[in-house]
Amino acid sequence: MTKLYGSLEAGGTKFVCAVGDENNNVIEKTQFPTTTPIETLDKCIEFFSKFESSCWFSDWFIWTD
Repeated sequence: MTKLYGSLEAGGTKFVCAVGDENNNVIEKTQFPTTTPIETLDKCIEFFSKFESSCWFSDWFIWTD
């Protein structure tokens, strides 16, 4: 199974979600405006759910500004 790392940058105006591998390659990245808490978190879950069946996440990196 591939080792992947999830990354989430949570800001007041935008969220950035990304997935990278153990060699620091960005596999996929998305960005969207911060809206309501439920809508914003639903978008995060939707993004990360795409990777659920093909790998496991080794670590998470969360950054807020």
